[in-house]
Amino acid sequence: MKQNGTTRGTTMVEVIVAFAVLVLIMGIFSQATVLTGTMLNRSNHVLEDSRQLAGDYYLDGSNLNAETVYSGGLNFRSDKKGERFSVSAEIRKFTDTNGAALYDVVSDENP
Repeated sequence: MKQNGTTRGTTMVEVIVAFAVLVLIMGIFSQATVLTGTMLNRSNHVLEDSRQLAGDYYLDGSNLNAETVYSGGLNFRSDKKGERFSVSAEIRKFTDTNGAALYDVVSDENP
């Protein structure tokens, strides 16, 4: 409404635009909440698989599939002097039936 050259109240277009913005914000918040819940469930599943794999590895290890990923020298550099040295080692990958993987480095010099 116009009274004395000033506008009072809101028009129907302003109400519809405000409602549309509110619906968009609520939709974005809803999607963010669903995504957060999904990621939390996945992370809990991965954590449980990792704990099970670590328990199997340290307790028994007989039901795990083991494969050698790398065998040879690993090169290192000391932080203080910058000297290089190498260690003969083997990197092994252990997997269980769920597909979880655990890597282990075994040095030939320190059995």
